[in-house]
Amino acid sequence: MSGSISVAFSAKWDAFQNYSHILDFGQDWDGNNVVVGNHLETNALSFHSYEGRQNYWLNVERGIPKHMSARYLCTITSSGHYYVYREGQLIADFASGHPVSPVARPHMYIGKSFWSWDGIFQGSLSKVCVCGITH
Repeated sequence: MSGSISVAFSAKWDAFQNYSHILDFGQDWDGNNVVVGNHLETNALSFHSYEGRQNYWLNVERGIPKHMSARYLCTITSSGHYYVYREGQLIADFASGHPVSPVARPHMYIGKSFWSWDGIFQGSLSKVCVCGITH
């Protein structure tokens, strides 16, 4: 059994810390996490889903305007198709991902990462809404 997830949020990045996360929902460092943040120290929006240690992702080059608030919607469908919208416009999609696994995700971090070596999100975050996550 597989599932889907949609995450909507408004965010403004004031800095691009190394892999700073808007959200990180998962079990632990070893798998089944759903992650949204910036890639490395760049303005690329990074959207990941882990199936165990296997990482499926969509990086959106120049997906994050610095010092500007934007509304995002990130979706993984039950068939593993990834979509990222900014201000209601599709900015990227990826058809070869993996659906969200139906497992418990006891760590539901907003504005930080499970991994201690990732940077802390610096900016503002509001109107976070999560729909359809499987547990």
